[in-house]
Amino acid sequence: MTDIVIVSACRSPIGAFGGSLKDLQAPELAAQVIKAAIDRAGIDPAILGDVRFGNCLEPPKALNIARVSALLAGIPYTVPAVTINRVCTSAMEAIISGALQIETGFTDAVLAGGVESMSNVAYCVENARWGVRLF
Repeated sequence: MTDIVIVSACRSPIGAFGGSLKDLQAPELAAQVIKAAIDRAGIDPAILGDVRFGNCLEPPKALNIARVSALLAGIPYTVPAVTINRVCTSAMEAIISGALQIETGFTDAVLAGGVESMSNVAYCVENARWGVRLF
């Protein structure tokens, strides 16, 4: 059995809805965390076999937010990335599936985590497309 270890861990600041982080888009937030995790681990990002990030409410301008964030963080375009949506446990699922990739010999190194920015989730009004009565 292959030993699987976490070599680095970090997180972003915790903000409030509509607070001081509201102008920071989710991919930019994730890219900062990815860069910090790689720096703390002291690895070359090119050794990564995959990037897996959990996200529930994906931004329309950053579909496959894992890929967008990885590229913003400077991970080579040759490293694949996938976004996992398992609602509240998306980041945990990203870590678990990354560990399984290592355990099965699919790859040797995976960067896994999660990102949300509730202040930047699309605001929508149901049924507004067909008109909504105000009174």
